[in-house]
Amino acid sequence: MEAFRQKGYDGTSLDDISAATGLTRPSLYAAFGDKLAMYLAALAAFADRTRNAAHPALQKGATAEEALSRFFTEMLRAYFAGRERGCLVFGTAPGAAHLSEVQGELQRYVRQTDRAMQDRFVELLGKQDKQSARAAAEAATNTLIGLSVRARAGTSHHELRQMARRASRLIGKALEAQH
Repeated sequence: MEAFRQKGYDGTSLDDISAATGLTRPSLYAAFGDKLAMYLAALAAFADRTRNAAHPALQKGATAEEALSRFFTEMLRAYFAGRERGCLVFGTAPGAAHLSEVQGELQRYVRQTDRAMQDRFVELLGKQDKQSARAAAEAATNTLIGLSVRARAGTSHHELRQMARRASRLIGKALEAQH
């Protein structure tokens, strides 16, 4: 996972994966299949780990602002874990989207994130207007992706936390205004 997170799909060689795992090429092929299968497994593992940490945080806030703030805090924790910064999925999958399997997984992760946020916003606001909840969810997902890019570009954890708070406040206020 860290090898792919550091160099992306195209930049990571089988030798890099072998060195990172301590497994020989034949052992890697026996366990995972080809490089694409290894990458997709790494994406799935990272997505599962972050989803298990961050999605429950989304449920804890009493307001949309609080829920988003908690969610972004957990995601930033994941973005700063390990040697590399940012999200394995949102940080490396766009560069490998020329592969239809990766593009499909990236689209699926974006839709899942949008859906989790939209469901939470509808739940918090008790709204019949799902369009506002959908727009806010898309803005929150886009913020999340932007935080990942900024983390990868070297923005500090503190600065990103401040950005996440401002975005949480803005999206939360926009939802409350629609209510």
